[in-house]
Amino acid sequence: MTLSTRSSFGAALILALAGSALGGQTLTSGGATYSTGAAPTAPGAWGPASDLLAPSTGTDQLYQDWWWLRVGSATRESALMGPGTWTSSPSGLAFDTTQSGLDAHVTWQLNGGAGGLATLIGQLRLSNRGSSPVQVSAFHYADIDVNGSWYDDLASVAAPGALRFTDAGGPSGQQPYTLVYSASPGATFGVGEMGSLITSLTDSSSTNFNGSLAGLSGSPNDLAAGWQWNFSVPAGGEVIIGYSLAMIPSPGSAGAVLGLAGLLCLRRRRW
Repeated sequence: MTLSTRSSFGAALILALAGSALGGQTLTSGGATYSTGAAPTAPGAWGPASDLLAPSTGTDQLYQDWWWLRVGSATRESALMGPGTWTSSPSGLAFDTTQSGLDAHVTWQLNGGAGGLATLIGQLRLSNRGSSPVQVSAFHYADIDVNGSWYDDLASVAAPGALRFTDAGGPSGQQPYTLVYSASPGATFGVGEMGSLITSLTDSSSTNFNGSLAGLSGSPNDLAAGWQWNFSVPAGGEVIIGYSLAMIPSPGSAGAVLGLAGLLCLRRRRW
């Protein structure tokens, strides 16, 4: 299903978020702010509403971000579900839950820097306490709204494992920020119109991202993106994957921020 405007999703959004009551989970750093609501409570629900406010302009760069899993022989993805347990500390937020026999530990860290630069770093750790390995396809989804306008974003590949999002118009025709969305090694990206991409993760069929920008690179649209990892969680072990969303004041280069990808590592280990 492809829908061209968010207004078409109004009723669907209310229903999809019905199992995802908004909460007050918030991080602040260097003038930047990240907030997210409660975890969804149904496999086909959307993720919670999220906000990522830029430090120098206060504009909201994000509409949603969350995790989905397809575990073992499952024929569809399921949202990482709650209610779970939330904890917060000066270093970040954490959410813990159990799903499909795996313990999931999600973290968010926000790093605000000089000159309006800020980066959100998220990680998912899946632990297998069983006696057999478990095959997993994990998806992180982000509905990015560069400079607060959702209808005129452009996507390109910044580097292996990193996507660049820019604003064709932006507030009053300005382009104060560029966003770089990076993933830990082994991930394949998916980019598409927001309605189509979120539906691919919340419907009853399976999805696999194809790492293609065909038909999207030169067409401003309401874009969303995601990363997919396929891996096995060893018996008595764990796998850690992650992403980052870097807000880069324009004019500027994404080159310095791409080094943050080094902070994102896929790790497998046994206890």
